[in-house]
Amino acid sequence: MTTTVVLNDEQEQIQEVARRYLDAEYNLDRVRELAAGELGFDPERWRQIAELGWTGIAVPEDADGMGYGIVELCLLLEEMGRVLLPAPFLSSIVLAAPVVLCAGGTPAGRALLSELAAGTRRAALIAPGTMNGAEPLDAVTASVDGASGHVVDGRTELVLDASSAETFVVVARLGDGDVGVFRCDRDAAGVTVTPQPVVDPTRRMGSVDLSSVSVERIDGGQATAARVRAGLAHATVGLSAEMVGAMQRCVEITIAYVRDREQFGRPIGSFQAIKHRCADMAIEADAAREAVLFAADVLDSGDPALAESVASLAKSVVSDAFVHAAAEMIQMHGGIGYTEEHSAHLYYKRALLCAQMLGTAVEHRDRLARASISAADNPGGAGAAA
Repeated sequence: MTTTVVLNDEQEQIQEVARRYLDAEYNLDRVRELAAGELGFDPERWRQIAELGWTGIAVPEDADGMGYGIVELCLLLEEMGRVLLPAPFLSSIVLAAPVVLCAGGTPAGRALLSELAAGTRRAALIAPGTMNGAEPLDAVTASVDGASGHVVDGRTELVLDASSAETFVVVARLGDGDVGVFRCDRDAAGVTVTPQPVVDPTRRMGSVDLSSVSVERIDGGQATAARVRAGLAHATVGLSAEMVGAMQRCVEITIAYVRDREQFGRPIGSFQAIKHRCADMAIEADAAREAVLFAADVLDSGDPALAESVASLAKSVVSDAFVHAAAEMIQMHGGIGYTEEHSAHLYYKRALLCAQMLGTAVEHRDRLARASISAADNPGGAGAAA
């Protein structure tokens, strides 16, 4: 399979429409205003995003989605990353929806997926390793109560958009050692959400305490752990696409600045050292985009043996490249790059937070190494494809 994904006309139009809308509605002044607000996003703009069909773009048509693939979703996410979109799209559509979709099985799960695709309900994902790869799988546990079905208990420290979510999609350890996926509404008895400050002001995080909360199981009950991993692989590629968009914007802003900024009577971009640094940023951004689109194309092909490996490949490449690009953006802007008034710090803070989400670059490289060792030890097994 080639590592170069060539976009068709429809895909290019999807990205072009997204760029026009987001550039018009989310300039950086507006992003700062929303980040400083109580809610953290604009409900009216969220409704418009849903009406454009973006919330359901990668959801199958039989679940009231648009029926496109992960590639099309990633093209949208690139544009959202460029403007540092302050909205619950990542939490609801990129993190929660794929887990619900991949978990498969119940009418309740399909109903929730339809609501997410329509944008009429916002969800947040509570799953091990979403923000901290070392978080134990049994951080949240589920048990069976004869009177009310399942109940969950546990605490998760950093849940994206916990305060604005209307529903939590909870991955919990069952008593038999397997895992289950459950729907937990925000207003259910025993749910406590506490906002938590993070470095990125355009993201909202909160800790969620679940104390004997009655929940509804929404997975199919078969191979749920593997299905959850597949959903998280989809989410990892989506997050990586958003990071690529932000990284590309770092390159654009930096190149425009060094062309205009003069020192010793000439633009600083004419100095060889600056040229080389800008070229390195641009090359890394292009390579990162190739890795993400390749991963998205593999996911769309439906090859489960490769899903986790290509997701780890994309995230490991993008995490390092985005942090480097954002840091270079600050450095090459000189003194102004360190000020609150300039946008450079917003991209740098976004890079630092995203680099931790869904596993760090080091963790993903470790997963790739382990997959390679497993494939070498079992050349005829499924791991050989990775």
